[in-house]
Amino acid sequence: MLMYSREGISRIETLAMAFNARDQVTRGHTRRVQVVAARLATALGVRDKHLLQAIETAAVLHDVGKLAVPECILNKPGALSPAEFEAIKLHASIGAEILSATQFPDPVVSIVRHHHENWDGTGYPAGLAGTDIPVGARILAVADCFDALTSDRPYRPRLRSAEALEELQARCGAKYDPSIVDVFVNRCGEIMPGADRLLQQRVFSAPARLTTSILLVRIDSARHDQVRRLPSLEGIASQVLTAMRLRLRASDLAFAWSPCELVVLLPGADLRTASEIADRVLADMNAAEFAYRVRYSTASAPSDGESLHALLDMARQRLSGHRQAESVAFAS
Repeated sequence: MLMYSREGISRIETLAMAFNARDQVTRGHTRRVQVVAARLATALGVRDKHLLQAIETAAVLHDVGKLAVPECILNKPGALSPAEFEAIKLHASIGAEILSATQFPDPVVSIVRHHHENWDGTGYPAGLAGTDIPVGARILAVADCFDALTSDRPYRPRLRSAEALEELQARCGAKYDPSIVDVFVNRCGEIMPGADRLLQQRVFSAPARLTTSILLVRIDSARHDQVRRLPSLEGIASQVLTAMRLRLRASDLAFAWSPCELVVLLPGADLRTASEIADRVLADMNAAEFAYRVRYSTASAPSDGESLHALLDMARQRLSGHRQAESVAFAS
């Protein structure tokens, strides 16, 4: 069980909640990978408690960079086009940047950044090869692959465990570290039993569940005389997002949910604190030279819901009902 400060646990849970809300296909995948990666690391003789903790944390958050990938690509029922695959590939670097910006230590950031590197140097994002790839990333890659192969996906059914092990061995020496694959294959019977039961347990140790709030920012309209001079809606969202990130706390995470909706995850903030943060951030932004109007609303877990989708629904209801919502006009 991982031991973190309250703030650390809050950041992990907030990021995991955000990603699980968006990626319908791989829901539950990260928790399973965490169990397998931790057991595999132990089987390989990893004893450094800081590295073990980094591997477990990175396993939970290794796909968080997919927050920046459009949902239509994440949940596509068929094979990806070359352009879509290039978009997916960005998630490793983006995930590392998100974790770095939210003050995760380097071992976690490096493992997330490099978990798609290949042993022969043909992977991404840096094209590292062999032992230049962080050992935590090499362990995570094997655990990640095995779970993906043994899980149903829209474009293919799951493989049996024996078939997945054969596939891992076929990729050994090209994609994966041969020594890690050998240990996984030879000791799979020790690594896998009881994994389903462990998945039901709470992963992070904390005195109590922490409150997490969201700030929903909606781009509503532009001044009529400025419409022709404005960038695209995506460009406007990018400008607002950049301005907001400069004014948020280090632990907060802001990202575009859609072209006209931005979401800020506020670890440890109750509804009142979330509203105070929103007032301060948007008041500061009011002085910027933006020619469009935004509105915001807040929602808080667990009082308004436990999932990101539930919190978004509540925040949207508040916007529609003009309850706990504000309009801010940015002058050109």
